[in-house]
Amino acid sequence: VFNMLPIPPLDGSHAIMNLLSIKSSVVANRYFRYGSIVLLAVIIIDRVTEVDLIPIGSVIQALVRALLRLLAIG
Repeated sequence: VFNMLPIPPLDGSHAIMNLLSIKSSVVANRYFRYGSIVLLAVIIIDRVTEVDLIPIGSVIQALVRALLRLLAIG
């Protein structure tokens, strides 16, 4: 699922590129080359600081806790 996010260099960005017109894809390509740097920066900032830039872990944890309560395990 994570890999299908429309963020370069992930595969979701390639799916978006196929939907764009040729002119739009040329413009998008200029910005997509910075995607790896931005993604790496977001991951580093998320790990180094207390700021939760990637909240998927919190969402999954909340879902697991709710499921455990529902099953009366936790």
